[in-house]
Amino acid sequence: MRLILASASPARLDTLRRAGVHPTVVVSDIDESLVETDDIQELVGELARRKAEAVAAEVLPADGVVIVGCDTMLEIDGIPYGKPGTLENAVELWRRLSEATGLLVTGHHVIVSSGGQVHSTNRNAETLVHF
Repeated sequence: MRLILASASPARLDTLRRAGVHPTVVVSDIDESLVETDDIQELVGELARRKAEAVAAEVLPADGVVIVGCDTMLEIDGIPYGKPGTLENAVELWRRLSEATGLLVTGHHVIVSSGGQVHSTNRNAETLVHF
């Protein structure tokens, strides 16, 4: 099986490599701003699905392929935060988060193409983070 990581995240790639897994990285070109919802669970799941499906459209119908799409956001007081984008935004976010507790939510969407069939599933994982 060939593993494709549909993510530009260096941290995700590093985690997989440290576990002895060496995926091919194919970054999707989806517009994340098109997904509108206030539910962080729905948001990260939908973004992970769209990333995986965009990459699947490029590489399938190849057989023996596993595509993993991911997205992570932090929720503090009901407000979702994605990547800060700039150093200034990152510093401001860290100031706001000082002594706060937040929920880190990661959506995972996996597509498997094997034996001429394609299957997919979507799950989220949560971690409580204390700053």
